Amino acid sequence: MRRVLFLSSLALLAEAQKVGDLQQEIHPKVSWKQCTSSTYDTVQGEITIDAEYRWIHVVDDWHSCFERQEWQTDYCNSTQSCTELCAVDGAYYPGYGIVTNGDSLSQQYETPIDFSKSQNSRVFLMEDGGDKYQTFSLLGNELAFDVDLGTVPCGLNGALTFLAMEADGGLARYEGNEAGARNSNSRAFQTSSKICSRIDSYSVCENGACVQDRLPQCDSDGCDYNPYRLGVTDFYGIGGDVDTSKKFTVVTRFAEDKITKFFIQDGKRIDAPSPALPNFPDVNGLSKDYCRIKTVEFSEPDIFEALGGVARQNDILRRPMVMALSIQDDYNAWNLWLDSTYPVNTGNYPGVTRGPCPWQENDPNDLDVQWGWSKAKIAWSNIRFGPIGSTISI
Repeated sequence: MRRVLFLSSLALLAEAQKVGDLQQEIHPKVSWKQCTSSTYDTVQGEITIDAEYRWIHVVDDWHSCFERQEWQTDYCNSTQSCTELCAVDGAYYPGYGIVTNGDSLSQQYETPIDFSKSQNSRVFLMEDGGDKYQTFSLLGNELAFDVDLGTVPCGLNGALTFLAMEADGGLARYEGNEAGARNSNSRAFQTSSKICSRIDSYSVCENGACVQDRLPQCDSDGCDYNPYRLGVTDFYGIGGDVDTSKKFTVVTRFAEDKITKFFIQDGKRIDAPSPALPNFPDVNGLSKDYCRIKTVEFSEPDIFEALGGVARQNDILRRPMVMALSIQDDYNAWNLWLDSTYPVNTGNYPGVTRGPCPWQENDPNDLDVQWGWSKAKIAWSNIRFGPIGSTISI
C-alpha cells in the first residue's frame, strides 16, 4: 500500500515538479533503427530513469522527502508542501545497474551502491538531446528487438511496454513544472476513461512460457496471449522452441484486426503457437474473437469489449506512445500472473497455470529468493521500428 501511495503522491507532484541539483545527470546514449520497406536510418537517442526510482529530497538540502517507503511529514504532508519543499534529483545510472553501448541497453536487477543497494529500474527512450521522449505510433507498424534474459529467474519481470505520455513530460502544460521529460516526469500519463493508454509489448521470464501480449485495459488482467496458459508448455523456456538461455529476437506486429508476435533464434523464424485448449481458435495472436473466447473459457469478465473493444484499442495504437524498458520484482502479486499459478490454491481451474515456476519461488520476502535474484540482468539491443514487414528479412 505504501508503494501505491508513493505513486499517487508523485502524480500530485507532477504538475509543478521541482528539480534538484545535488546529482548531475548524464543520460546514457543508445541508438535504434527507423525502418522503411527498403532501408533503415540509425536514430541516436538517450534514456532517462523513471521518477519513481529517483532521489526526492528537500530543495537545496540533503534530507530525503521519501525514506523507508514513507513520506517524511516534516517536509511533505500535503500536495502544496511537497511541491514547494521537495525536488526530484538527477540520476547516476551505474548506481542503478544501467549500462548502454551503441544500440544495446542492459539493466541489472540489483546493484551495490555505497553501503546499500538499488533494486529494479524502468527507463524511457528519449530523443537525442534529452528534452523529449521518443514517441511511436504502433498501428500498422511493427517492433523488433533482440533480448538476452538468460539470468532472469522466476519472479522477476523484464518488460518492454508503451505508455501514452506527453513528449515533453508535461513541461508546457503545467506551470512551474521544472522536470519535464529530462528528469522523467513519468507521472504525466495521458489516460482514457475507457481503456488505459498502455501497451505491454513484451514481458519475459526465465522458466515459463510467459510471452504476453496485452491489450490496453483498465483492469489488472487485460487480454493476454500466453502459450503456456493456453496449453503449449514446451514452447518458451530453457530448452524450449524459443530457448531462453540464449539471445533471441522478438517481432510484434500491430495490425488493425490482430496483434501478432513471432521470434527469431539461430537464424530460424519461430511463430507463436495456436492455443492447444479446446474451443479456442486455431490461430495465434490477439484478436476480438480470441479475447471473447478466452473470457468464456477462463471465466473472466469481458472488460475489453465493454470498454470499447478493437475500435478503442486502435484509437490508442494510433497515438504517439513512449517506450519503457524495465526489470522489476512485484511485492503485490509476486509476478505470479507471469510465470506461475495465479491465483494460488485454485486447483486445476482453466487458465490458472501461467508457467512452471512454483509460486513459493516468486516470494520477494524470501531471503533465498532474493539471493537468487541478485545477479539477474536483462539486455536489450538492435531495436527496430517501421511498417509491418520492414524490420526483418528472414
